[in-house]
Amino acid sequence: MPHPKWSKTPHYVRKTWFKIYAQKYHWALGVTERVRKTVYTKAKVRLLDTVSNWKCDWIVKGYERGKPAELTTDVWDGLICYWCLPDSIRIAHTSSNSRNT
Repeated sequence: MPHPKWSKTPHYVRKTWFKIYAQKYHWALGVTERVRKTVYTKAKVRLLDTVSNWKCDWIVKGYERGKPAELTTDVWDGLICYWCLPDSIRIAHTSSNSRNT
């Protein structure tokens, strides 16, 4: 399913992503919570950048050419539906105006 931003990503998905990370790297048990917070902070930024790039590709290249190969059609359609919601459009315009001032 699509996860257009961190706050829309279910907790079980976040936990799964962290478990995958934890299987790849090792640290002392006493710092697990600090590592989790750091990973989540970086994941928020990474997700935002990735989804933003996908949205730009969709706007510039269109539906077919803009679709990333790693996404299923259902996920891609879900992201596009989210981007077309009035609240999403309003937030995007507000954020854009803030960046430009």
